[in-house]
Amino acid sequence: MKQLIICLIILFGIFGIIAEFNTIESCCPRKSRRPQKPPAPPPPPVPIKPEPKGPQLDQPEALQPEEEIPEAEQPEAPAPGRIRPIAPGDRSSRTRPKARVRVRSRPRPSLGLGLQPLIQSLNEGAVSLLGVVEPWEIWWSRNRDSYLNFKNPVKWVKIVAEGSTKSVTTLPVYENLINTLREALADKNHYLAFRAAIALGKVRDANNQEIASSMALDILKKAHKSETRYFVRNNILLALGITGDASVSSTIISVLKSKDPPLRRSYAALAAGYIENEPEIIKELKKIAHNPREDKEVRSCACIALGNLKDESAVPFLSAILNAFGSGAKAPSQLKAFAALGLGRIGTPKALAALRKCTPATQRDIEIKAAVAVALGLTKTPKAKNHLLLFLNDRNPTVRGLAALSLGQIKAKDSFKLIFNAYKKNRSNDAQGLMILAMAFTDNEKAKTELRKILTSKKSRVLLKASAMIALGILKDNEAVPTIIEILSRKRQLNDVILTPYLIMTLGMIEDTRGIEVLQNIWNKIDTKKLHLLAYHTNLGVALTLLGKRDAIVIPTLQKQIKQTDDSLLRTYALHTLSLIGTAETADSFIDAYNDKNTYVKFSTINGIGFLMDNNKVSQLNKITADCIDVQMQIMNHLLPIPVW
Repeated sequence: MKQLIICLIILFGIFGIIAEFNTIESCCPRKSRRPQKPPAPPPPPVPIKPEPKGPQLDQPEALQPEEEIPEAEQPEAPAPGRIRPIAPGDRSSRTRPKARVRVRSRPRPSLGLGLQPLIQSLNEGAVSLLGVVEPWEIWWSRNRDSYLNFKNPVKWVKIVAEGSTKSVTTLPVYENLINTLREALADKNHYLAFRAAIALGKVRDANNQEIASSMALDILKKAHKSETRYFVRNNILLALGITGDASVSSTIISVLKSKDPPLRRSYAALAAGYIENEPEIIKELKKIAHNPREDKEVRSCACIALGNLKDESAVPFLSAILNAFGSGAKAPSQLKAFAALGLGRIGTPKALAALRKCTPATQRDIEIKAAVAVALGLTKTPKAKNHLLLFLNDRNPTVRGLAALSLGQIKAKDSFKLIFNAYKKNRSNDAQGLMILAMAFTDNEKAKTELRKILTSKKSRVLLKASAMIALGILKDNEAVPTIIEILSRKRQLNDVILTPYLIMTLGMIEDTRGIEVLQNIWNKIDTKKLHLLAYHTNLGVALTLLGKRDAIVIPTLQKQIKQTDDSLLRTYALHTLSLIGTAETADSFIDAYNDKNTYVKFSTINGIGFLMDNNKVSQLNKITADCIDVQMQIMNHLLPIPVW
């Protein structure tokens, strides 16, 4: 026995010596090791590439544990230009970076379906876009439809005058579209079903006095009772809210009062923000916002909803959260930020007074300061000017940029001079683009001259020119048209996937007919063999529509492309573009396309029906996502798959 113990001691001693030797060896690098090379610069942007299984449209959200894993037919990668959402349980989505450190190892997102890269967030853990995109691009991507006035409501009825009376008949294609959405809602593919739910919500037929039918609303009500798939059912709940119909208020309130998971109750709170003139909904939202024991995600969504309902009785509750007293004494920064945005959307003098209590001197959190700066602009009152000047001198560049943006929106006296002086002093890329857009909102003639200088200067970086381009479009500066045409006509300009989409859209926004020829030449070159041109598809269609060429040029081409059944990628883009500018006469294209066997064509078809039947010039989903730059919120990860332009 003693001999065995002695042997064990000797063995442990030998292992200890070996471990110590390995530690010393690992801490002392060999002399022959070569020095490491510096990291390589980021690769240049590349055009999108088609996937073997078809075009990648949208990335499905991370599913909750309660839901079974869907079939293998779901998309395996995010859409071109869309950022992959973080799963709700992933801690990386909850961690806020201590400082905005530039990350230059990732390329920009490539262009995909839509009017430009679908940029959602700067701070998203492993897929952070810090140093890749700029804050002004995120702001523009979430608010652009307020400035792109190309959508004309589609008439789904036929009115025939018979003497002194009129007969109103709903078009047969309307019912066919609704039935297509009904079929898609029952499809076994989760990600097709949730698209159908949102599309049915956009129809808002119960609020359409011309259509004596509530087919879409009835389908959603029935599906909400019978649907068992957690993800789909949550989106049906949100769609019920989007309808704006008062008859769904009891369903929403019952979910808010339930002990359902926070995610589902967050959906319910957001849905409640669409139901106007319902005291019980406002009462329940205020109760949630006031409760410090409530989940912060649900409380944040309640703040958004109260702001959308513009109920002044909510001001004391939101003020308590923002200014940290009463039930808001220990509120997290995310909640305070959304309380500030809620106050801004209410916009009354009392709401402005609550916002004024928060200053850069009393608040250090960047999220909160940025939200207050945005909220002051949402009030649309020049009385916010002096308080905005405090944020215009903040140490954080994004806060300064957002303050300049709000200063332009309230159109206070001397706002252009103040913004331009701040721009000249500023040296941060994060603030420059926002300040350039702010100049456009002042409607000052001097802004046009300064913006054209940025556009023509060789020293201006590409994204600075891009922001100047959008600003010139907002100002409808006809003098900039020859310069834009000259840039677009350059031999290699179409290979520049960063600046070119902004050039195309600006020509449409200015609405100068001199831009038709150059845009039509690019439109005629579109081919799946030239993917970087295909990526400009929607921009070109919308720009030419703004220039009055929808019926003569755009729609005939789109209908031909949709009929090319052997090219699913081209069909996908054509369906998306047609959905934004289409008419009742083009609706049959979507009904036929739904029979396509390609999953991604089906996705685009259902998305398209939703866009086509939405008669709102500004997307209803903007009530949730607009004006938010980068406030972290898990519910937003679940909303990312919802189709946008």
